[in-house]
Order: sequence, then structure tokens, then C-alpha cells
Amino acid sequence: MKTTFFKVGTCIALMLFSCVLVFNSCKKDTKDYVTPGQQFDNSARTTATFLGQIIKEDGSPLEGATVSTGTNSIITDADGFFYFSKINTPVSATLIKVEKLGYFKAFRTITVIPNADNQVKIMVMELPTAKILNGQTGGVIVIDNGGAINFPANAIMDPATNLPYNGTVSVYAKWIDPTDPSLGLLFPGDLRGLATDGAEQGLTTYGMQAVELVGTSGQKLQLVAGTKAEVTFPIPSSLVGSAPATVPLWDFNEITGMWEQDGEATRTANGYVGSVSHFSFWNCDYGGAIVNFTCQLVDANNVPISGALVKIIPTSTSSLTARTAMTNSNGTVNGGIPVNATFNLEYIPSGCNLYSASTFIQSFTSVASNINLGTITVANNTGITTVTGSVQDCNNVTLVNAPVKLTVGSYVLSGVTNASGNFSFAVNCINASTAAVVTAYDATNNVNGSSNVTLTPNAAISVGTVLACGAQNNFITILVTNPPATTPTTYSIVEPAGTFSQYFQNVTGIFGSDNVNPANPLYISFEFDGPQTVAGTHNLFNYYDSNDSSATFTPAIVNLTNYGAIGAKISGSFSTTVTGTTFYNGAALNCTFRVTRQN
Repeated sequence: MKTTFFKVGTCIALMLFSCVLVFNSCKKDTKDYVTPGQQFDNSARTTATFLGQIIKEDGSPLEGATVSTGTNSIITDADGFFYFSKINTPVSATLIKVEKLGYFKAFRTITVIPNADNQVKIMVMELPTAKILNGQTGGVIVIDNGGAINFPANAIMDPATNLPYNGTVSVYAKWIDPTDPSLGLLFPGDLRGLATDGAEQGLTTYGMQAVELVGTSGQKLQLVAGTKAEVTFPIPSSLVGSAPATVPLWDFNEITGMWEQDGEATRTANGYVGSVSHFSFWNCDYGGAIVNFTCQLVDANNVPISGALVKIIPTSTSSLTARTAMTNSNGTVNGGIPVNATFNLEYIPSGCNLYSASTFIQSFTSVASNINLGTITVANNTGITTVTGSVQDCNNVTLVNAPVKLTVGSYVLSGVTNASGNFSFAVNCINASTAAVVTAYDATNNVNGSSNVTLTPNAAISVGTVLACGAQNNFITILVTNPPATTPTTYSIVEPAGTFSQYFQNVTGIFGSDNVNPANPLYISFEFDGPQTVAGTHNLFNYYDSNDSSATFTPAIVNLTNYGAIGAKISGSFSTTVTGTTFYNGAALNCTFRVTRQN
């Protein structure tokens, strides 16, 4: 039996479970049962908060990664923590993307809980040592950890120019083992897919590949239109008995956040073999109908149990995949499970070793409609420590729905303040005095503050008021969508790595540069007209960046949120379409910025 990790609530270092569908923390307003043949619809939008942690494959935090969703982006801190507070977003599938130099891009697709916090932990894979391929002659690339790719001759092109590429190709490829205990953190999306008829399905994976093709100048390459490469996926020994003779192939759409059926793979003595027309992430899966499951866990005092690991283990058949989920701040879990099956519901309290034996709660059976087990009272674990407090901004104003993070070593619990500005964390399995840090965030002003705390077993600890107040770092971030409908790309310049300048000479000019990668330094420069004030209309007067300094653009309005005095901040945003250049060629560009006013 495989085990699956699903995104829900407060996440901690989950290294144990593989997955098929992603769970969310919620109140109600959950996704409806997906009937066979039902078409995917992501048109409905809502307001929601997203927060979580980005980690490396060894479980350590990934600092300095760019996390984006829609037109919003943020850089992870030393704990790998990120948040997006009360943003407008699609309900059925909100896509969160993670990027950092030296790593594969990572993605998580969330079925959103409206007007609530949605939490996630994402593991990012480091790029392996490149395999070298001649673009003209092609050849077979053997993936170090399993599988292979057979490239035909003259099959590589540069999508920026649509011209054949005959030079040296660096192939970065990695097999994602479906039995890997970290699968639930590694896989892109949430393993919901769109069949060839557009119907939404839940997927069970027999293995994935992540592939990037890079030219000698660092440009991303692709297969020539009409050309296909042969890909091979190993079958783990534990799945040999259940692996079918053929299985659909699915590729990950980096715009919609959904897997899309595209061909099939055939079982051979060594694994599955199929043909693909382009490269990003590919997946061997079969699909089926899903039903939504939800419940809330509370203790004997009716206090929600947050950060607990919930397991939904199939008992009626060994061919189904177990699901796991983390409860959110109100103790709730929610997500898709197979129809017409019997399960055991179990859990491990927050703060405990995730290899601990889980505690049985109850059994239940899924049917062809949503399952809501309601509120369930469970026993508390020993050594529980409760951490409570409130959050205020720099002006001592109470902050509602403010992101809050509790860091205990590499263990991170996260949540948001309630309508009174209060927060509460319950940490189980505390056996000795343990140092911890509570960090609160002012999402409006993008600043934060922290308080140190010592956790002791079986204690109720109040940290009082945590001021979400600190230095406002300068930044410029652009989010680019390059036609034809390829994945959006985020470029960020952030202090302290970035440096910034500003001037006013009838127009306001802003410039930022970042030499983190000396071989390809990033710079962004723009100007807008109007007086030195937030009020009034400001027109984008000039724009260029290091991707193409000759960029031209469509007229755009700069929306300022602040134009402070000298030494204070200038902040705002604008959206435009950049045209007439090789790199952008009609790309949509969104920019947000905050820099110190210098004159």
C-alpha cells in the first residue's frame, strides 16, 4: 500500500508519505464531488490567505527562493517561510510556483478554502549534474536515479527564435519515485488531471520525470514541433504486481496547475516507455472519480487541534493509495478520496515525530457524494505545550488575519490571527525545555517582528503582544508571461543582495541591480511622470531590464501606494505589455516595487 501526503493546514517536516491528491485546511465551502466526465472549471474567484514553507530535499529550509501566485510574489526567509495575505485568486486551482537558481521549478496546486488560510509545504529538487547531448545527432540520456530519454537527431530548437539548435545541450533530468516517502512534497500540482475530453480526474502515479534542456548560452530549449522523444520510467519493485500493461501519460501545465493527459506509456520488462512532444514534468498515472472528505479535530475542551498529521488509510482494498493531511488552525482537514471504499481515520499530534505510530480515531466508508464527518473529539498527546499571544503593528494597532510563524529548530508551525488579533499554537511531545521563536507579519507594510520563547512540557505559555514591526527592505519584482502562453517567470531584486537608486527630474526614476549571479546580473529600471505625491495619475514613462534593454511597451498606469518624504519609501505597481524585442515579443509584465526615496 502506498501512502500519500496532501497539503493541508499547518505543515511540518513531512518526509514520510507519497500522494495522489492534495488536501486543504478549511472551514467549509469545499470543492464539490467530481462526477465522471465533469469538466474542469476554474473561473470562480475568491479571497484567501496562503502561507507555508519551502524546503530542500534534505528537509532543510530553502532561503531566497521566489514564490509566486498570480501577480503576487515573495522571497522566502531563513526558515523557507512565505505568505500571501488575503489575495484574490481562483477557487478550484490556485497555482503556487517556486523558483531558485540551481533548482528545478516547483509547483503546488491548491483547491482554495475561501476567506481562510490555506497552508502548504513544498520540497524543491536541486538540479543534478547535467548530461551532455549533441543537439544535431541526438542520443540516449540515462538518468542517474532511474529512467532514460532517447532524443532523435535534429530534434532540439530554441523556442525564443523558433530556429533549430545544433549545439551542445545540457540535459537536467530526474526521476521522481512514486514510492518515495517525500513524494507528497515533491510532485508538481496536486495530482488532479484533465483527461483528453477535458474531464477532471484524480490521479494515481507510477512515476514522474522532471526535465530541463539548456543551451550553451543558458537559454531554455525544447523539442522541435512535430518531433517526439522516447522516455522510460522505472517501475519500483513494490508496484510491479499492480502496474497495468498500459497507463496514460500526463504532462504538467505550468499555467493552469493541472496535469493534462497526452498519450500513454506501455509496460516493458524494465518499466514504462512512452513518447513525449515537449519537456517539463511527465507522469505515468491512471485516474478515477473522487469525493471530497472533511472533518474537524478538537480536544476534550473543544479546542481545535492544529498541525496534526491525519492519515486516511484504505482497508477495503490494497490497490488504493492512503492519504495524509495536516490540520489547520481550526483543526480541519479537507480533500479528495476515492469513492466507494472503506478507510481508517488516524492521526499523529503536532510536534511529534512523524515516524510515531498513529492513533486510531474511527472507520468510515466513502460513497458517491461528499463525506463530512463533522467535529471529532480526540485525546490529547502527552507533553503538550500551548503558545498564545496577540499581534500589533508598529502603531500598536491590532492586526487581524496576520500571518504568524512558530519556529522550533527546523520545525515550523504557521497560522493567522483571529478576529481579535490573537493566535494559538499547540506543540505536542515536548519533553524538555526547548527554545522557540514566534514571528508575526504585517502583510500590508511587509514587515515583521519576533519574540523568543522557551517551551516546557505540559505548559500554557503566553508571549504577550508580538509587534509585527521592522525594517522595510527595498525590492523590485517583475512577473512576466511570455507568449505563446508559456509559464510566467518571476525576477526579483531584494535587499540586502540588491542595490537601489532613485531620482526625480520632472519624472521619478527607479533603478535596481542584483549581482547574485555575476555571469548574468539582473537589473530593472523604469520612470513615471507626475508630481512627487501618491495622488494623481502617473504614467509609465520608460521601462527596461537586463533581459532586453531596448524594450518598448504599451501605455500603462503606475499605481502608487506611497510616496514618502526623503528617507521614506516609494511603493506601487504597474502592468504593461512589452513588445518589439527578442526576449519578450509581446509578453505581459507585472511589476511591484518599494524603494527608499533619495531626492
